[in-house]
Amino acid sequence: SVEINIDFDNYSWSGPQTPSYIIDCQLFLYGDPNFTNDAEIIDIIKPSIKDEYSRMNPICGKPLIKIRNSGTLPLTSVDIQYSVIGGVVHNYTWSGNLLFLQEEEVELPALYDWTGDKDVFEVVLSNPNGQTDDYLANNSMISAFDPVPVYQNIFAVWTQTNSQPETSWTFYSMDGSDYFSSNPFMQTNTQYRDTIEFDNGCYTFLAIDSDEDGLSYWANNDGSGYIKFRNVPGTTFLDFEPDFGSEIRHNFIA
Repeated sequence: SVEINIDFDNYSWSGPQTPSYIIDCQLFLYGDPNFTNDAEIIDIIKPSIKDEYSRMNPICGKPLIKIRNSGTLPLTSVDIQYSVIGGVVHNYTWSGNLLFLQEEEVELPALYDWTGDKDVFEVVLSNPNGQTDDYLANNSMISAFDPVPVYQNIFAVWTQTNSQPETSWTFYSMDGSDYFSSNPFMQTNTQYRDTIEFDNGCYTFLAIDSDEDGLSYWANNDGSGYIKFRNVPGTTFLDFEPDFGSEIRHNFIA
């Protein structure tokens, strides 16, 4: 038998219809763990086309996955094989210490070649704690993805600031190092035009707004600004949404 106690707040009401509560309950029954060594992949965060990960995708650098220990023994290592289906297979060994049902996000070494038979990324786990996995059905996962855009090696960033000195941006190389940054002392209500020459490779553009209200927000009086990518010479080829909240994150290949 199951006894459930629910305490309702006091309320007063008037009118012809008596108020009521509608209650939905879910009961989970579980027993002891079934397996001793069981590494499980529970999500592929990057690359992905899932809506909840849209701010981080598409990518051209380091994949990000989430693993879980579904075995009774602490998970201290697992081999990870990953690739674009039909492309070059990469291998990585994760080490750590996850207790039963603990999870961890794992950033994998960068993929430099995203070509394959189709735009689908695959991950396979094996050898948890150096042993045979007791349950193979949760060891693999695939994720469809959109390829990153490819831009010319020289283009310009046009930044129009609003009335608050809150926004800055940086281009990062695939190894995470700063490649080029905006003027650290950008004036308010000013347009900046930065022309940048890129080496061949994968880059991340990250714009940060310290007040988390972007460059144009209807609920304040900060004014309007923008960030655009423009051909040199030429017209705008990417105009970011100015109401971007805390950040813009955009990956591309030059």
